[in-house]
Amino acid sequence: MPSILDRKKPQTGVHISIIGMTLYRILRRAGLRFGGASVISCIIIAGYGIMTGNAVSAVRAFVMFAVSCGAQVLGRKYDMACSASLASILILLDMPLMITNSWYLLSFGAIAALIKVNPVIYETGEWLVDKAASLNGYADGYKGKYKAVIKLLMQSLSASISVSLVTVPVLLLSFGEFPLLSIFLNLAVIPLMEFVMAGGIIAGIAGIVNIYAGRFVMGVVHYTLLLFRKMCGISVAAEWSHIIPGRPGLSKIIVYYMLLVALTALHTYIRHNAKNIKDGGMFSYAVCVIVPLMALLMFFNPVRYLTVRMMYVGQGDGIYIRVPDGMNILMDAGSTDKKKLGEYTLVPSLKAGGIRSVDYAVISHLDEDHYNGILYLVQNQNITGIRVRSIIIPELPDDDTYWTIVRAAKDNGTNIINAYCGMKIEAMNGQFALECIAPDYVDMYSDKNEGSLIMQMTYDRFAMLFTGDVQGKGEENLTEVLNEAASMSSTKKPAGFNILKVAHHGSSGSTTDEFLERVKPDVAMISCGIDNRYRHPHKETIDRLRVSGAGIIRTDESGAITVKTDGKKYGVEVFR
Repeated sequence: MPSILDRKKPQTGVHISIIGMTLYRILRRAGLRFGGASVISCIIIAGYGIMTGNAVSAVRAFVMFAVSCGAQVLGRKYDMACSASLASILILLDMPLMITNSWYLLSFGAIAALIKVNPVIYETGEWLVDKAASLNGYADGYKGKYKAVIKLLMQSLSASISVSLVTVPVLLLSFGEFPLLSIFLNLAVIPLMEFVMAGGIIAGIAGIVNIYAGRFVMGVVHYTLLLFRKMCGISVAAEWSHIIPGRPGLSKIIVYYMLLVALTALHTYIRHNAKNIKDGGMFSYAVCVIVPLMALLMFFNPVRYLTVRMMYVGQGDGIYIRVPDGMNILMDAGSTDKKKLGEYTLVPSLKAGGIRSVDYAVISHLDEDHYNGILYLVQNQNITGIRVRSIIIPELPDDDTYWTIVRAAKDNGTNIINAYCGMKIEAMNGQFALECIAPDYVDMYSDKNEGSLIMQMTYDRFAMLFTGDVQGKGEENLTEVLNEAASMSSTKKPAGFNILKVAHHGSSGSTTDEFLERVKPDVAMISCGIDNRYRHPHKETIDRLRVSGAGIIRTDESGAITVKTDGKKYGVEVFR
């Protein structure tokens, strides 16, 4: 998954196009011939592109602008598809791996959409408008000013919808979400970009002559940009405005683009071969059926299996659980060596998994590498679009960290649940259960690690144990609890566990032979950072796990670890 940093898109091609064409027209009106105006414009725009970082979209726009100028000089017809193809080839010759970059795909995908998909959507829109007009008694369609307004709206809306149709799989694959309101925001933002760019240039020139004149013009531009920011802020804050279905599978993407290519190919065929208007009408019917099916293919992603994913968070812990009935649980989330864990790792990982809300965020103990990611989520719900409904936390009123988390939760509408031994979260009529089985009292140990909340998860015949950073007396007490539970014939607790989340990142002070004899894990999952300063996991722990017969999977070697189960069988996947 590309870095979330890629979202901070550099200079866009829109600016290049606006500035280039404006400059070219000014030079032509000043009396320069085609050749002179083209050369001067291209030199200035090339310098502008270099100055702004040579982003993919900027390079594309420059090449297309240069080809357009060349066509006018040579008296040839400009072809957008050919110029875009040339730009793509030049970029890939210089940087072949750019073909995997999300902004390369989005930039050229948008151009492809305007060339091939936009005519399909626009003509279908015209057909729908004519149908609506006839149903409302306008036999010849809407006339006068209504026709002009409707045509303008249709042109803008069809372009925005077309770009969205082509780029939806890229957005979901890269970021796991689709901003629904962007289709409509573009109707306001893109037309006003010419005004913003022109205003900025005029303000700069006016400021040379008179600083107050420059300030006045720039003030208008400033408030226009503030309006854009406000609109985008409203879009982000609205929970329904972002669809988060998660990353689609390769098969879905292939089928999606096959349908889209089929529509454009059929449109081209009908345009050149249709003998009567009925052919066009039948095609519009087909578009109205197929496009919603394509959207359903991308956005409908039912959860069939219980999914447990141990994210790679560096030196820390971070696990999320997706229950088939829609419940989402976060088991710890924090790191001591990954900067901005929440923004760059946690949020992208959750969205890639299709999670837009966390029903319960469990903090096993109050060490930074177990809670700072959760704290980020709570404090930035309006920015990330991910809602945290409840936090389960050990009640330690003498700890300042406890009150920091409680205050953050209260300020952001998140419920606080103080953990206790025996508390249980159930779903699917009891088929799924997550129970706190230790410690008896959260403050019975002076050491934070020893007092970690121990959570036992069961899903039909599948069982997993989450141990936080438990060690020493805490682990001894846990072993006694498990022995006692196993000795009770009426207990529903498992005799052994399919998967063990190894405590304290594999520290030698935890996961003793006695504990492993009781837990009997098939698979042991260890969360630790690459080349971490603590040298976790320790050799002693690895040796004990091997003797116990458990398979060992580590995030520092495998990246994220995903477990999927139907309650009877389970499978384990690794990122690399």
